[in-house]
Amino acid sequence: MIDFEINIADGEVKLDNKYLLIQREDAFIVSELYKYLESKNKMQRLIPYHYTVNTVLWFDKKFELIIRPLCFSNFPFMVQLIYKEGEYYQAISDWNKVSNIDMLNKEVDFLYRWVSEQYDLGEPDAKEKHSVTWRLEWGNITVCYDIKSFNCGIYITWN
Repeated sequence: MIDFEINIADGEVKLDNKYLLIQREDAFIVSELYKYLESKNKMQRLIPYHYTVNTVLWFDKKFELIIRPLCFSNFPFMVQLIYKEGEYYQAISDWNKVSNIDMLNKEVDFLYRWVSEQYDLGEPDAKEKHSVTWRLEWGNITVCYDIKSFNCGIYITWN
């Protein structure tokens, strides 16, 4: 299993102690991290501009990690973490279950509290029914679900 770490002070992310650099896709796919993950059969291209690592361990929790390198001028570098032990992940292949708003709200609430406790982030800068965001000097951490696609997880974006 791949270890995931983020330094909240500066936004640096490491996977198995290898830095995830903020870069365009063409540089990402030849990076040391990409080659390392590919050599371990851990990296897969999901859809254009999106790469997935099936399971990362972040503290004591298992997540699926999706990496979106810089690809267009209006989309920041992003990682999405989907909690693999939660109700959302268990329902991901059933549209009727995955679109259950009560379940999605519970998942967001659980992840919001978990992230907040792990990093002592305090009150979020923005909080809506389906979204919680902390704005940090280097970027944002958002826990949310999308009201159209019902994608749910922790989204980290960099300025």
